[in-house]
Amino acid sequence: MTERTEDAQAQALRAFLLLCALAPEWQGSLILVRELHASGKAASIASMIAGAACLAIDTHPEVCRAALRTGACDFMVNSVDEALRVLKNEVRKRRPVSVALCMADNAALAELADRGVVPQVFLPGTAADSALPDARFSSFGTRVLSATAAERLADDYILTHQLQLREVHFSSAQELSAFDQRLSSALSKAGPRLRWATGASKFFYRDRPIRRTAALTVAELEWLELV
Repeated sequence: MTERTEDAQAQALRAFLLLCALAPEWQGSLILVRELHASGKAASIASMIAGAACLAIDTHPEVCRAALRTGACDFMVNSVDEALRVLKNEVRKRRPVSVALCMADNAALAELADRGVVPQVFLPGTAADSALPDARFSSFGTRVLSATAAERLADDYILTHQLQLREVHFSSAQELSAFDQRLSSALSKAGPRLRWATGASKFFYRDRPIRRTAALTVAELEWLELV
């Protein structure tokens, strides 16, 4: 996903809608992300909310540590071996997890390709020198999405399902929690979008101002009395 002016919660929601556009279920799947700046962190969080495992590669240790501190990743490792050790277990158990791999990205990608690691989706970020590794993953059957293609798919999903992205503010954490319960009820028949209602609170409880961003139909907005 490209860098946008939206905040972290809104970016993660758009990344989540991209995954909804690609598949209804993500448990047991692996998503590969290159770079862990704002859009990479959004993709990592979205992957976990969707139920997938995520491997996020970034050359800069300070960027990986920041992602770890904010909960955008569960683990930070320094080798492909360490990353695969964590991911293999969680993918087998179909549990969401995100691993930040602090390593030169081209070297990490080449090693992953050499070892036959086949993610379902690869988001290569904005790196200009990513053509060769991307081609190798594409040949394995991985869906490699440029930032532009990812944005287009998310926008198409929003348009096709007639969704509106709405940010709702609250005066207390208790009010937000009550709204999240109502949001889950409103989205109980909304397919994969229900995962956002049940998962976003685990990652954005520290947001200030206190808020929830959601993608809703007109009927859902009316049910939640947001019109």
